[in-house]
Amino acid sequence: SPEDLQNFIKLKSKNGDNLLHLAAAFSKSKEVFEFLWMKIEELFEDKEELKKFLLVKGQYERDALLKSIVGQNENSFYFLFEQVYCKYFSIKEFAYESDENGENLLHYLARFGSVSMLKFALEKLKNEFSPEDLQNFIKLKSKNGDNLLHCAAIQNKDEKSVEFLVNFIENEVGSEEVKKMLSELNNFKNLLLHCAVANNNLKVFEFFFLLYQQSFDKRQNLQLMREKNK
Repeated sequence: SPEDLQNFIKLKSKNGDNLLHLAAAFSKSKEVFEFLWMKIEELFEDKEELKKFLLVKGQYERDALLKSIVGQNENSFYFLFEQVYCKYFSIKEFAYESDENGENLLHYLARFGSVSMLKFALEKLKNEFSPEDLQNFIKLKSKNGDNLLHCAAIQNKDEKSVEFLVNFIENEVGSEEVKKMLSELNNFKNLLLHCAVANNNLKVFEFFFLLYQQSFDKRQNLQLMREKNK
């Protein structure tokens, strides 16, 4: 029956992921993913129940949209964002949804997003948020005290994506905010430059190192920044 099939779709794996979570992360076929969503939408006649299903969290407290970003699955990301989540929620309603570490849509895009994913999502956010709300959203930190640039330094392997993100922050919040992010320590007392070392990507590390050089004059060194953040 439709109810039985709906219950099967809601079932979670040992890791806590349901069918939509797994498809969002791993299904590289645009046709397969869109077919699956069409069937899910048909099964949930009660749209309030469908909205609850969309916000169900899987492993690490990630919903389907965050799963698509982690999987760097552009087909499912664009479709979920525009055709699914924007249909049932305002962008503000789902952009703040976070994982177990308090990281939201923007933190995930900083970590895993390509230039095209970042450009797509940031334009949507800009259209939805007031300038003040967008600035405050950009400044949000994770439970570990990581700002957006910490997240990018830790995991993003594409220096073009990192550069795009830095330019966006500079344009929306100002160069002083970028400088502040460069100076901030997370809860582990790490600057984002320390995080970039662990990324093991020369181009990303080189980008951030040069950014530090450009942002601070010779009188300001990393030790002074550490003292300021104590």
